[in-house]
Amino acid sequence: MTNIINSGLFISIMVPSGIVFINFIVFSLLYKKSTEKGNKIFLLYNLGGMGLRMILVLLLIFLSLKFLKIDKYGFIFAFFIWYILFLIVEIKAVKAKADAIKGK
Repeated sequence: MTNIINSGLFISIMVPSGIVFINFIVFSLLYKKSTEKGNKIFLLYNLGGMGLRMILVLLLIFLSLKFLKIDKYGFIFAFFIWYILFLIVEIKAVKAKADAIKGK
């Protein structure tokens, strides 16, 4: 069983999971900070935060692919899987907060 995933592939899977987790942490901090504010601040933090997070993620991807000796295809595949999963969590969090505000 240990021959299926070698150490290079394991690192190629764990590095993008760390990148996406950092992206999620930044989202969580900006979202938590913006929920108690008005609509303008909410849009500024979340939409502006998306641009900032996108630049951060692209920079981390570039640095990882450039300087780490990892499987590029495994890295990209793992990144997209992790990114989609965390994006679903982000959407559900925003939707839950919107539904809670509508219910009040």
